[in-house]
Amino acid sequence: MAADEGLFMLGDDLETILELLEGDEAMEEQFVSAVSEVQSVGLVCHCGKKYKTKGGLERHRAAKHSQNSQAP
Repeated sequence: MAADEGLFMLGDDLETILELLEGDEAMEEQFVSAVSEVQSVGLVCHCGKKYKTKGGLERHRAAKHSQNSQAP
């Protein structure tokens, strides 16, 4: 799991990014739109498992529900 440590942002990192976005109004609008989309959309697989992103749902479907997957 050591490789995953770099995937998380600290509060200072987020503040720096937000400061950069404040200078570019179009970029800030896209950022706010993307964040609100992720937070507001609830995706549910036919098995009942819920996901925040389309990518997460697609990854689950490929891993758990593809016709090529083998049962353990």
